[in-house]
Amino acid sequence: MELTSQAMLDAQAELWQNTFAFVKSMALKSAVDLHIADTIQHHGGAATLSQIANKAMVPPSKIPCLSRLMRVLTHAGVFSTHGGAGEQLIVCQDMKNCKEAIPPREKGGKVIIIDIVVGAGRSDLEREVQVVFDLCIMVINGTERDENQWKKIFLEAGFSDYKITRVLGLRSIIEVYP
Repeated sequence: MELTSQAMLDAQAELWQNTFAFVKSMALKSAVDLHIADTIQHHGGAATLSQIANKAMVPPSKIPCLSRLMRVLTHAGVFSTHGGAGEQLIVCQDMKNCKEAIPPREKGGKVIIIDIVVGAGRSDLEREVQVVFDLCIMVINGTERDENQWKKIFLEAGFSDYKITRVLGLRSIIEVYP
């Protein structure tokens, strides 16, 4: 059986993911040690990178490291974020706080979420893995959501619109607009 170039790249990515899976646990431990969740809560549920660094007493020379830690935590689904090149990173614990923390849509405000949208898989295999993953994540009191469940969260938080792009295998990029 000959593998396509994309299949080879996907297999390589999965190998690297498994090789470095322990890093996410280390990142979570660091977040606990730095009291990042407490800092976010202290700032009303949303905190900038500099606020987190200040409260955690991170030296200025280590702020780029903190930024990289936050990037791993965000990608692992621990926090929602808004930010990008030249923009301020804002870390939120819930969607209402994110809505209040970002600028209006006309000024580029949006929340970017990378997560599973159950039922949005491109194949039966992807959709099956999504629902099985949802069952597995119940062990830690988690849940994966379908599009209607995501929409309800966004509307209840006061957001006006969202866009789901199914591009990351099991996961999608969800852009949420104030």
